[in-house]
Amino acid sequence: MRNLAIALVALTCLTAGIDAAAQIVIYDRPDFRGRTFTTYDAIRNFQRYGFNDQAQSIVVRSGKWELCTDADFRGRCVTLVPGRYPSLVSLDIKNRLSSLRPVDEPVSAPAPAERARITLFGQPDLRGRSIVIDQPIVRDLSRLGFDDRATSVRVERGYWLLCSEPDLEGECRTFGPGDYAVLPPELDNRISSIRRISPRYPYHERPRWGG
Repeated sequence: MRNLAIALVALTCLTAGIDAAAQIVIYDRPDFRGRTFTTYDAIRNFQRYGFNDQAQSIVVRSGKWELCTDADFRGRCVTLVPGRYPSLVSLDIKNRLSSLRPVDEPVSAPAPAERARITLFGQPDLRGRSIVIDQPIVRDLSRLGFDDRATSVRVERGYWLLCSEPDLEGECRTFGPGDYAVLPPELDNRISSIRRISPRYPYHERPRWGG
């Protein structure tokens, strides 16, 4: 019985270590489709795993990661924080990822709320005219000249509610950190008001737009 208890304690510690570790999932098609590659560790060269230059979308489940276009963490490198990235076009690493590694960073106080922000774009794939929102609430985007104009969105930090009518009415959907190359039909060219729910994203799942 004592040996069983020791084994259970060891298993619990091991599981807790895995949960706390940095984790990233890579997909070879946009919008989290196709083949996947999951790792908790640095990958110096994806060629060894048959996944070189294949990445088209990514989920960072935990930790902070540096992703590079060449082997051994060289070439163009970008850093991603926890979130869901349905398209890598704007990051300029689509079909170019060759190496990655978790980035250790010191523990610090939570980022202040005013650093949370969202960017609205007038064209799909994060293109066209854009506007950055970093205030807690915008009740009517017409005052900023961007009412019913957004067709794609980038959330850099925070958890946001976007609505199709002024004063946070009409069709409303939630968005967490990541790039949204297209918007659901009920919000495409229809966003009229925005509210920041939290300065930090409280969970790792991407909002579900379907019924």
